[in-house]
Amino acid sequence: MADEPGTRPCVACRTPIEIGAAICPTCKSWQKNWKNSVTFYGSYVTAASIMVSAVFFAWNNLTQVFKPANKIEVLDFVFPGGQTYANRGANDVFVSHADIIWGNGQYARVPIEHIVQHGTVYYREETEKEKKFHNADLPYVWDERGDGSRFLKNARITPDPKTCYGIEIYSQDNSRITQANKYFTDRKVATTYARATLTYYTLSGNSILDNDNMTFNIDFPAELALRDLQNVRCATSR
Repeated sequence: MADEPGTRPCVACRTPIEIGAAICPTCKSWQKNWKNSVTFYGSYVTAASIMVSAVFFAWNNLTQVFKPANKIEVLDFVFPGGQTYANRGANDVFVSHADIIWGNGQYARVPIEHIVQHGTVYYREETEKEKKFHNADLPYVWDERGDGSRFLKNARITPDPKTCYGIEIYSQDNSRITQANKYFTDRKVATTYARATLTYYTLSGNSILDNDNMTFNIDFPAELALRDLQNVRCATSR
């Protein structure tokens, strides 16, 4: 069938259309083939983008499902001094305190009392009260084996004028002690192991003190190091 005057066949469906028409009114095809190719492949790109977005969305939700609800880690612990805690879980928690036990039942409680949001790291700075007992300028007590247990009877966490040694609590393998032992290889910092427990609460209730909150305890390795308080009445062994 001959084209009507002033018309030409559509490049796709062959329906007569006006000679100057850019798009066929019947099949909606562009009359320039390269535009049809762009539209065709563009639809695939759009579909692929949607699929990629869906995969990332599903993966994110799966990681949240399998992520522990509550997971606190003690990254660094020094007392007197600062501590660093990381919340690797999916929920915010209230970190209450750390209990340290050593020797024959000697005991210290380190208050923290801070909400640590999920996915964050919290650094607790040394308080003004703790700074009074932080004698970083005084030398450590040394011995050949690094065993400081025999010094404990004359040591205190909050030393008085009659105390021989000031106790400092460190997370095990702390870099401060490691570096001190590295630079003074002929002797070791006198240390002794301690039991350390961190207590924290979930925030499922309306407040920190809500009965619906659950309590968790985690143990972490710790050790005590001792500073020589240079009391003239004490015979320090190094």
